[in-house]
Amino acid sequence: MKDKIMNFGKWFEKQHMLIQIILMLIPLVNWIVELLIRWPAFLKKDSVPNLVMAILHTFFGAFYILEILDIVWVILKKQLFLVEK
Repeated sequence: MKDKIMNFGKWFEKQHMLIQIILMLIPLVNWIVELLIRWPAFLKKDSVPNLVMAILHTFFGAFYILEILDIVWVILKKQLFLVEK
């Protein structure tokens, strides 16, 4: 189970951009996707931006400002905002 959670970010990145955006437009699904990508990213690479964004999305992930920022970032950069690999 731990490996599946830690590799969710790789699975998400392999999906077509339209699938990524659809997953990010559904509020509760987006929050779960964010948590499954951001916390393992922090655990893999101890960095302050990863920690800050993981905490923000854990407690304030339901706010659409962070979701819209991530959707735009996926369209432009093909990864979530401030997810360092």
